[in-house]
Amino acid sequence: MTCCRTCNEEPALGDLLDDPIVALLMARDGVTRGEVERLMDECALRPGKQECQEASCGCGRPSR
Repeated sequence: MTCCRTCNEEPALGDLLDDPIVALLMARDGVTRGEVERLMDECALRPGKQECQEASCGCGRPSR
């Protein structure tokens, strides 16, 4: 089941990238905030790509 997009159980990407622990993990892995944001923008433009498939939401509500 895909996310209903109304449950708001997931934080926004910016909130995740602002987290100090996420920043430390990204630095350790050599990944920049800009790279993550570009990847997410690319996925929004090409939703059919395998790397861009939506994860399932566990909220139990039907998708829109």
